[in-house]
Amino acid sequence: MLRHPAFFSRGGNRAQLLIPPVDPLHLPLSTLLPQSSLDVLGPLGQPYLLSAGARRLLLLAFAEPVAPIVAISHWAERQGVATAVIIGGEQWQPLVSLLPESAECGVAGLNSSALEQALLWADQVVASLPPALFGALAALTSRLRLRLAPGFVKVIVARDYLCGLGACGSCALPVPGQHLLSCRDGPLFDLRELL
Repeated sequence: MLRHPAFFSRGGNRAQLLIPPVDPLHLPLSTLLPQSSLDVLGPLGQPYLLSAGARRLLLLAFAEPVAPIVAISHWAERQGVATAVIIGGEQWQPLVSLLPESAECGVAGLNSSALEQALLWADQVVASLPPALFGALAALTSRLRLRLAPGFVKVIVARDYLCGLGACGSCALPVPGQHLLSCRDGPLFDLRELL
């Protein structure tokens, strides 16, 4: 059986898991009581690093997993980085209460003037959105900023995995000419790599 990724939405001395309400694979986690024991494998992949000189971070929550968006917003606040969060619909509204108070937050679609303004404002973008929208976000970014610069847009790609070490290949991404593994190379990928 493949392992299913679950992301921490807060770290520190006490961990916080944000469990997607519609994910049947996470249902057993939602029944745990405080102080329960849990067997986990992690952390997996690479840490999130802000590009050199970036001071304005745009976070897009359009699909699961949204926990990394929450975690990155808190990390950015600790780094003194201005953060704006755009949620892709009213179903993500409960997410707002988990964000730091310093984060600007709004609801907007992929084809909205609010998103366009935010893309022009940002020094870097991290997005959680369905793979079917990768091309649309790349095209919008290229149109507004005249190109899709390397590392400007990072996307969160969560794939089920077997080993968690990059040895089995069960979490390989379908990218021609590259051997990218979600558990080893991710969960954040440069959008340019995935097109």
